[in-house]
Order: sequence, then C-alpha cells, then structure tokens
Amino acid sequence: MESFRRYIQENHQVDLFSLATFTFSHAEEDVLLQLADLLGESLNSFHDGLSEVEVEQGLAEKCVGVNRWPQGYVPYTVDTEGVAVDAQDKAITAAAQLRARGYLERHASSEAPVVRSRMVFVKHLLMVFTYNYKTRFIHT
Repeated sequence: MESFRRYIQENHQVDLFSLATFTFSHAEEDVLLQLADLLGESLNSFHDGLSEVEVEQGLAEKCVGVNRWPQGYVPYTVDTEGVAVDAQDKAITAAAQLRARGYLERHASSEAPVVRSRMVFVKHLLMVFTYNYKTRFIHT
C-alpha cells in the first residue's frame, strides 16, 4: 500500500479540481466501500456461477455507465423473436464496433473539447449496445 501511495504522489497531477490528499480507508469505516464490496462480491458470485442473483441486470436502469476491464468482445446478438438474422447484419455490426473502437483509440490523447464530447458519446453508444438487456439495437 505504501508503494502505491508513493506511485500516486509521484504520478498524480494536481490541478484546481482534484485534491492533493490521498488516503486509504477500511470498509468498517466507510459505508461507500461497504456498498462497493457488496456489489463487487455479488457480481463476482454471479459471473462465477455461484449465485443466481443477477445484480447487474437489476441495476441496469439506474446505471450511468459501465467500465469493463479488460475490454472483451461481446458477440452481436439481437432479441430475434420471429426475425431472422442474416450474415450481412453481423458483418455490419462487427464493422461498426471496430470503427467506433478505432475512433476512440485514435483520439484518446486529444484535448479538444468537441473531440472529447464525441468520445463520451461513442463510449455511451458502445455501452448501450453491448450491455443493454432489453434490446440490442441503438435506434438513432
């Protein structure tokens, strides 16, 4: 923990909006850490097949965003009741996802406000497409 603290102090850029202090907390002291621990443990148990409670789906409507690491490829699937999915749809979807991720990689170091806003929007569209449980289409 001490080496992590040194790393943060050496590499964290202090500016007007971020505080310079850095501390560690214990779950017994911090309610937010207790909540994070509960959610993390519940998600891990579900993904390991140890629990049938799917917390992520229950919280999907209240979720602002999800950052997954490592980023994995989720195959394209559509709620296809009575609709046939053809190979062309899959190819278009794969190409669109590759282009979106390519855009994010190409402009990752950009500081331009317009580009940063576009990146947030593209990340949001990818998140909605990848993790939305109700439908897999982005309508606009």
